[in-house]
Order: sequence, then structure tokens, then C-alpha cells
Amino acid sequence: MPQRRAAVAKDRQQVGPESREIISLSLEGGGPRSSVDDPYDIERHNMRVQQWHDSPFAVGLTEPTWWEESRKPCKPNRAYGDSELERDHSGCLCCSAWFCSRLGAQRVGNMSVLKSTEELVEEVTEDEESGEIISRTFTRPVIQIVVGPFWPMLMLITYPLIFAASWYTFKLILKGSTPYAVILLWALCTVGLVVSLALTACTDPGILYKYHKPPPQDESTWRWTDQAVSYRPRRAQYDPDCAVVVEGFDHTCPWTGTAIGKKNMPYFQCFVCLVFICIFLDLYIVTLAI
Repeated sequence: MPQRRAAVAKDRQQVGPESREIISLSLEGGGPRSSVDDPYDIERHNMRVQQWHDSPFAVGLTEPTWWEESRKPCKPNRAYGDSELERDHSGCLCCSAWFCSRLGAQRVGNMSVLKSTEELVEEVTEDEESGEIISRTFTRPVIQIVVGPFWPMLMLITYPLIFAASWYTFKLILKGSTPYAVILLWALCTVGLVVSLALTACTDPGILYKYHKPPPQDESTWRWTDQAVSYRPRRAQYDPDCAVVVEGFDHTCPWTGTAIGKKNMPYFQCFVCLVFICIFLDLYIVTLAI
């Protein structure tokens, strides 16, 4: 199965985010202000940056919603601050902006959240000055169904290829020259292929929550990520295609439409195995029909 490795940007490391120039530059608009800048664009960009910092997830700087993405002009870098936005590495954001904005899907980086819920979280921290243990309870979103930026390729190429090959093989099976055991195995593997692809594409790959401070027990192993203004564990990486930090990030797979990480890796491995099994069975059935 061809895979597309994401060009993961190199993270800069420092003791903490306090000295990061990128934060101060972004809050000021990312460059010198000009008298010709539209005050509306300046205010809009500052709100965009503020929402980026306040996001519960470790995401890159993008438009907050798909509706706002759909209202962007076709000419790049036209409005104030647009040059700071994460670039469209996938080439499919226009589809997400048009379609997902009408579905009311939420946006997390360049991922489209179709279903989510909330969970209650209790956080225990130690006051640096007094050493007092402080406990606070808050709610945070939990992603249940999400698709990546390459979902148009998933829907227009990957699934049609699977269905076309399966339909052709099914017509050969109807001729009656295929053993029943092979037919049963082929049917199970084909259904498993479709289901495993859906689970890979729609499962949260492991989008990291934002951490303004690393956990005390892992402080030495966590690194600061400029693109997401968040700390991340060692095996988590920022994916510029999806504009999110993914735990256990492996690669971005356009065939499945999304990033492959810690949470959807088992489904992806199952999908890859079933691809080769189905190809073998299809060729075997075609050979019998000749």
C-alpha cells in the first residue's frame, strides 16, 4: 500500500514557551503593521490567534471553523495575517471548507470532527511557591468520529477502487466455478477490508491535548512544539497535513484520508493485511474463471 510520509517540521526546543518569539509575534499579527491594513483583518487575525492558543488540542494555526475557511479569498495571503496560517499541504481543504461547513462539522487543525462528546477531568498540580497541592475539575472534548484532510481521496479513489474490484470479482463468482470455501473467505475479507478502512479513516489517530506545561513526572522527556504552542511527548509529532500533534505518529496516508497514529494504527495494519489477502483472492477467482 503506497504511503505518503509527512514532511514533519523540526521542533525547536527551549526550557519553556515564555521566551518563544513566535507567540509574541503571532499575537501582534506576525509582522509590522501597515497603515493600509484593514482594521477588520487585524482584529480577525488577533481573534484567530487567541482561539489557537485557547484550543484544548495541540493544533496548528488555522481558521477556527470550516465556515470561516470557506469565506477565505482564493488569492493566498491577501488578508492581514493570512501568511501565518498553516498551508494547505493536502490540496483538499477547499472540499472540507465547502462540504463540512454545511454539515456543521467542527474543525480541529485540518481534521473534521463529525461527532464528539465531553468528559470530566480532574487535574492535580503542585503550587511552585507554597508547595500546596491544588486540584481543579474541568470538562474537555472527546473526539469520537473524525476524518482527515484527504477524505475526498478516500471517498473518490480508495473506496471506488475497492468496490469496482469487488463487483468484478462477484460477477465472476456468479458463473459458479469458484469453490464455496473460497467464496466465503473472499466475502469475509472484503467486508473486513471495507470496515477496517472505515475505522482507520474515522477513528481519532491520537490527537494530543494541549499542554502548556509538561507533566512533572515526564518533564525531562517532553518537548516544546512551536507549531502547536504545546508540549508533546517524545513519540508525538506535529503533522503539517492534518495540522495537529499526533501521539505515536507514523505517517499521513492519503489512501485512508488521515494520519496514522497510536489510536488507529491497529485498524490500519488490519486494512493493509486485508488488501493483500483480497488481491490474492481476486486474482485466484479470476484465474478460475478464465
